[in-house]
Amino acid sequence: PGSIVVAWVGSDLIRGDWMSVAVGADPDGRKHVLSVREGGAADPAVAEGILEDLVDRGVSPEQGLLLVTEGSRALDERLLPFWGPGALVGHCRRRLLQDVLEHLPEDRRPRTRRNLERAWLQDPDDAARSLAQVCDELRRPHPSAAERLERSLVPCMAVARLGIPHPLRDHLEVAGPARMALLEGRRGGAGLEGLARGVLNWQRKTKRLIGHRDLPALVGALAAAQAGGRS
Repeated sequence: PGSIVVAWVGSDLIRGDWMSVAVGADPDGRKHVLSVREGGAADPAVAEGILEDLVDRGVSPEQGLLLVTEGSRALDERLLPFWGPGALVGHCRRRLLQDVLEHLPEDRRPRTRRNLERAWLQDPDDAARSLAQVCDELRRPHPSAAERLERSLVPCMAVARLGIPHPLRDHLEVAGPARMALLEGRRGGAGLEGLARGVLNWQRKTKRLIGHRDLPALVGALAAAQAGGRS
């Protein structure tokens, strides 16, 4: 696929089995399937297999790489041995919101949804403080929800801190391309082979990433972040 500047990883339950895909975008915004795996990305063996697939496809953080996941702890823990600190990890906000709400009783969900969505509309520093406040409010009555939010406090703000303009930023803060590939993969038939057929069909007909003309800004921001991490 040539150089990949951003990759998205997603998992879903398809016909009773967990399946995972990774897709990436090159500097022109063209999308490429990078990995199709049986099992969820929360499984350490699957997470490692996905990263191995990315390496085999030539994906490297040498020139800067954004990896957007759905919050898989297994992926986060395996990134450093694979790539060192070169890859920037972002956690999908949509999946984070879903996960946090699933840990809450029905009557607490609307308020928490509003608080999280309002926080994400703020500038990065104010948003980080607001998110930490939500986490503190949940910690005693709903510790599992607080733990899930706390794990993503930094990664869910990673893209916002890069200063990427909209609408590209909107598509970098969620795992949308991976979710769309999984949705199309359902139509390919049963099992891993069926998923692969469906996902490759998605690749053939998918359009370039919305906001792709601003991808040079992403490349520059990633390079600056990488240089700052080395200094």
